[in-house]
Amino acid sequence: MDKSTFFKEHEARLRGEGKIKAAVLGAAVGFGIDAVFASLYWMLGIGGLLVGLAVGALVGSGLGILSYLKRYRPDEKRVARRIDSHGLEERMITMVELRGDSSDIAELQREDAMRSLGKVPPETLGRRVSGACAVSALSLMLFCILVNTLGLMAMSGNILYGKELLQRGADGTYEISYVAGEGGYLRGETSQSVERGGSTEHVRAVASPGWIFVRWDDGSTYPERRETDVREDMVIKAVFRKIAGSDPDD
Repeated sequence: MDKSTFFKEHEARLRGEGKIKAAVLGAAVGFGIDAVFASLYWMLGIGGLLVGLAVGALVGSGLGILSYLKRYRPDEKRVARRIDSHGLEERMITMVELRGDSSDIAELQREDAMRSLGKVPPETLGRRVSGACAVSALSLMLFCILVNTLGLMAMSGNILYGKELLQRGADGTYEISYVAGEGGYLRGETSQSVERGGSTEHVRAVASPGWIFVRWDDGSTYPERRETDVREDMVIKAVFRKIAGSDPDD
């Protein structure tokens, strides 16, 4: 008895179902992993969105393939039982189990099973996918899209990172302080409170006699400055250098 002669199309139908189940499971896990990476990026500013996408896709696709091969790919007996569930009263599984039996009873049973198989066309089997698994995959996908969107918006400066929300003061402002190093002083307001995304007033670094302004400690070399699009507390120091051989009274 060649089983492919009898329920080859039924088996193909169940293979398609198994692939769908494996794909849903892999997608749920992949979206979940990516959501974790994206959440960490948005909350703490660590890792990266592309890393999460890559890891989620790799693990999700790998798990999907493995789950199909190990769990969802139908074997002969599974196909037979699925066909029998449509009212054939174990005729197909019995036929499979009696393969190789040439007794008269076995022959009669096979003939009966073959006649009964016509009552269950392949389309009757449908494609069963767990509702809970499908809902979980959809929910994780939506959450994954949400946190990735938050991360992208924070990266572009349109919203705050999660850690910034936690660090912000009750009044919703940031503190900007300017400090003069040895050999100079500052003109302007050296301590300013600025709303998120706001700008400070101008501050200028002035060197004392015998000294020159070198730079601000964040690398800027222009003595006058103001901060724009403020998104964190800042302390900025002006650095001066003494002129060799200079006379402070000159």
